[in-house]
Amino acid sequence: SFFLQSALQPNLAQLFELAHENGLTTSLDVGWDPTETWAKNPHLAPTLKHVDYFIPNQDEVQAILDNAQHPQDLAKSVYGTLIVKQGKQGATAYNHDHILATVSSLPVEVVDTTGAGDAFNAGFIYAHIANQLPIEQAMNFAAACGAQAVTNVGGASNAPNADQIRDMMAGTNTPKE
Repeated sequence: SFFLQSALQPNLAQLFELAHENGLTTSLDVGWDPTETWAKNPHLAPTLKHVDYFIPNQDEVQAILDNAQHPQDLAKSVYGTLIVKQGKQGATAYNHDHILATVSSLPVEVVDTTGAGDAFNAGFIYAHIANQLPIEQAMNFAAACGAQAVTNVGGASNAPNADQIRDMMAGTNTPKE
């Protein structure tokens, strides 16, 4: 959560640059900005220039853009890929000049949305980086992780394993609608 890590912000661009120099991949989810300065934060734009996967939710994107622009405009400031989480509408990935993929969410009975975005992020990184799935397949896996997360109370309770997520995606272990 970029905005909650105020002591780390001044050095994050340099840290991510160093990560790239050492062959590592970077990802970032900003979280909600309690100061509501968003894009005016002097450390956000330099950091985004070193982010491989920027994964905010739709409300955070609109706040960064001050509701005046399209997510594609934000994608132009990200080194790699912008993935916008859109809750029950799914997610969309952008690069600098076009949409890479759009995926739907899975229909589930929502109990608590705490941790859904983090579950999506972890699912995406697991599927795309660790298992080298193409971006759209990784986003589908991530969307299933986010969907599963909202079926329980709390952000970390009853986290499934990858096989349970795959079963959910296949419809063999789908939570109730």
